[in-house]
Amino acid sequence: ADEADKDKDKRPAAAAAASAAEPKYESKEEAVAAFKELLESQCTSHKMTWAELVPLVSGDVRWKAVKSTGEKKNLFQHLMAQKQREAIDQERLRKKAAKEAFQALLAESPLVQAGTRLKDVQEELGKDPRFVLVDSERERLDLFEDHVLSLERQLKEKLRANRADNIASFKALLDETSEITSKTRWREAKELIRSDPRYKAMEGDDKYRVEAFDAWVETKAAREDKERDERRQAAKAAEAKQRADFAVLLQELAADGRLTPKTQWRELCERGEVAADARFAGMVQQSKSKAQALVEEEVKELAARYKADRAALKEAYRALPPPVPDVSSGAEEDVDKLRRALEATHAAVAGMAALHVRYFMQELVASSQEEQHKADKRRARQLRELRKLLHKYVTRGKITAESTMEQAAQVCGERTAWKEALAPLPEDERRALYDKARGELGKGGEEEGAEEEEEDKKPRKRERDEGRDRDKRERDEDKDRDRRSRSGSRKRSRRSRSRSGG
Repeated sequence: ADEADKDKDKRPAAAAAASAAEPKYESKEEAVAAFKELLESQCTSHKMTWAELVPLVSGDVRWKAVKSTGEKKNLFQHLMAQKQREAIDQERLRKKAAKEAFQALLAESPLVQAGTRLKDVQEELGKDPRFVLVDSERERLDLFEDHVLSLERQLKEKLRANRADNIASFKALLDETSEITSKTRWREAKELIRSDPRYKAMEGDDKYRVEAFDAWVETKAAREDKERDERRQAAKAAEAKQRADFAVLLQELAADGRLTPKTQWRELCERGEVAADARFAGMVQQSKSKAQALVEEEVKELAARYKADRAALKEAYRALPPPVPDVSSGAEEDVDKLRRALEATHAAVAGMAALHVRYFMQELVASSQEEQHKADKRRARQLRELRKLLHKYVTRGKITAESTMEQAAQVCGERTAWKEALAPLPEDERRALYDKARGELGKGGEEEGAEEEEEDKKPRKRERDEGRDRDKRERDEDKDRDRRSRSGSRKRSRRSRSRSGG
C-alpha cells in the first residue's frame, strides 16, 4: 500500500516533467512545421507505410506537435505522395541517362556501321558497362536499329552531297563575286569567274554551267525582290507605328491639358518636354509637315468639340447661385467641384467631356488672373499716388509723417489721389492702406514712385512684344499652310496632265 501511494505521488510529478519536456509552439504553423521535420527525418523510403512509421516516431516529442491522428495521416500521405513523385522523376532521369549513355556507346564504337546487325556486335559491345544500363532488350534493339538507320541516312546524304557538291561550289562562287547580280548576263559573268577552280570543276560544256547560273539568277532575283518588299513593308510598318504613337501622344497631351483648342504648332515644338519625347521626335523626323498636319487636325477637332459645349457651359456658369466655386488654383478637385455645380444648373453639362469643363475652367482662371492682375496694378498705382500726395504735403509742412488719417484727410481729403485710393474701401482697409503709405514715406518718395512706374511699364512692353511675336508666328504658320496647299494643288495638277497626256 505504501508503494502504491508512492507511485500515485510520482505520477503527477512525472506528468509535470513530461509536460515541461514537451516543447511549446507559438502557432499552429510552427507545430505543423516541427511535425513535418520529424516525418522528413524518419521517412527514408517512398514505400513506407503508416504502420511502419508509428513505432519509429511515437517516442519523439515532435510527434505530439499535431494532436489529431487524422491530420497526422494527411501530412504523412502528402509526404509519401511527394516522395513517390520524386522517385518517379529519379527513375525517369536514370532511364534517360542510361539511354544517352547507350547511344554514346553506339556513336563511339567503330563496329557499328550502316547495315550492321545487333547480334553481330552484341558480344563485343556487352563488354562496356554502358551496354547493360538499358534494362530492356527490346529497348536496346530499338535504339540500335534507330542508330543504324540514322547512319544509313547520313551515308545517303553524303552521296547526294558529293553529286551536288560541284553545283553548290559553283553557286557559292557566284555569291562571292560581288560584280555578278541578278541582272548580269552569262557572257559577262563567265569572264569574271572562268579562272576559278570551282568554275573548272563543272565538267563538260557550258550547258551545265548555264543551267546552274540560270537557277542561281532566278533564286537571287527572288531573294532581292523579297528583301526589297520586306524593307518597304518594314518602313511602312515603322511609319504607321510612329503615326499611331504620335496620335497616342496627342491624346495624352490633350488629356492632361497640354494640348488645347488654342495650341499652336510652333508653341508645341518649343515645349522641351514634348520635343524630347521619342514619339514626337520620331514623327517629326519622318515628316515635319505630316506631324504639323496631325497636330492641327487634332487641335481643330478639339476646338470643334469644345465650341459645341462652351455656350452651354457659359450659360450654366452665369446661372450658378452664390457662392460660385473658386477655381483659381486649377487643381483637379476644383474641376470636379465646378462640374458638379454646373451640372446642378444645366442638365446638358452632365454629358460633356471632362476636358471641356477643364478648358472652360482654364478660361475662367485666366480671366480671373487677368482681372486680379489689373486690380493689383490699380491698387499699386493708387498706393503710389497716395504716397506721392502725402510726401508732397509732408514736404510742404502741412502734415507730418506721424499725422493720423483724420488729420491728413482735413488737408488732402479732396484730392483725386486720396479719393481714388481710400474712398471706395471699408474703414479698416482704408486705415491699413493709409498706414502703409505713410510708413513708406521715408523709402524713396517720388524717386521710388518713378522707379515703380518704370517697372510697371516693363510688363506692358513685354506683353506688347509677345503679342507681336505671337501674331507674326500665326501669320507665318498661315503662309506655310497656304504654301503647302498650293504645292499640293500643283502636284495634283501635274499628275492629272500626265495621266491625260498618257
